[in-house]
Amino acid sequence: HRARIWVEQAERDLAIGLDPGQQASQPAPVAQAAEALSSDPAPGDDSLVRRRRADAERATYEAEAARRRLAVDEGRWLDAAEARRAWAQELAKLITEIEVWLGNTLAHELAAQFGGDWKAQASAIRAAWRAHRGTIADGAEAEVAQREAAPPPRQVTG
Repeated sequence: HRARIWVEQAERDLAIGLDPGQQASQPAPVAQAAEALSSDPAPGDDSLVRRRRADAERATYEAEAARRRLAVDEGRWLDAAEARRAWAQELAKLITEIEVWLGNTLAHELAAQFGGDWKAQASAIRAAWRAHRGTIADGAEAEVAQREAAPPPRQVTG
C-alpha cells in the first residue's frame, strides 16, 4: 500500500515548522510557496522576508563593488580625488617651469638681443605674467560662481 502526500498541505506544514534560518537555507523558498497557497502568512515570515531582502541587498552591493574593482584594475575608472591631486602637482610643476623660464632664460635672451638690464626685464616679465595669471584666475572663479548659481538641469522622464 503506497503512502500519499498532499503537497500543498506539506508545504504549509513546512512553512510553519521551519524557523526563518532553516527556511532561508532551503534551496527553494518554502515560505513563498506557503504564502501563495494560504492568505494568512505563517509565523516568522516577516523576519524571513527581511533576511532575504537584506541578503539580496548585500549581494547587489557586493556585485557593484566587484564591478568597481574590476574597472579600476582594467584602468577604466580612477578616483577623482587622486586624479585631481596628480593634476594639481603636474600643473604646479608646469607653472613653476614657466615662471623660471620667463624670469631667467627669457629675460637673459631679451637683454642679449635688445640690450638693457636683464634683471629689470625679468621683473617686468614676472609682473606681466602675474597680472595675466590673475586675470585668468578671476575669469575661472566667475565661471564657477555662475555655474553654481545656475539652476540644475531638468531631467526629462519618459
